[in-house]
Amino acid sequence: NLISLDLSKFDTSKVTTMVSMFYSCKSLKELELSNFITSAVTDMSDMFNGAGKTAMTTLTLGDNFNTSSVQNMSGMFQDFAGNSSTMITLDLGEKFYTTSATNMTNMFNGCGLVGMTSLDLGPAFTNIPNVNTDFVTNCGKSGAVIYAPESIYNDMIHFKLSTDSSTTIQY
Repeated sequence: NLISLDLSKFDTSKVTTMVSMFYSCKSLKELELSNFITSAVTDMSDMFNGAGKTAMTTLTLGDNFNTSSVQNMSGMFQDFAGNSSTMITLDLGEKFYTTSATNMTNMFNGCGLVGMTSLDLGPAFTNIPNVNTDFVTNCGKSGAVIYAPESIYNDMIHFKLSTDSSTTIQY
């Protein structure tokens, strides 16, 4: 039944894992994480899995949310705001780096399924590792647009994998 969190004084500067941090916090309406310093984090698997599933309106990551060291992003946004009709846009911001990522299995599976019309991966999202089963399956409602840097798309309906440019993921 948790609908809000005040994390403004939450010191995350030395945290190395955020596994399942907001897992299944289904009733959350908004998350403001602008003060989260995440440059030391290596594992964010299932961090937002199921969060805001019924009521999410906004997720703000901010300039301190730097994922340059994160290796495991599996299930990170799985079922995030899945049944919420008010979460229409997810913007990962400028520092959502994926250069260290080795696992993106189910990363956006079921994310924003009911209401989301756009997902902006941001300019730092430059790598999709080979471990990526159901990476963007059922992401956003029908007709949703995924904005991605040129380095990870092959054409209008395929993402390109980082290690083998001949292999693609259709979305």
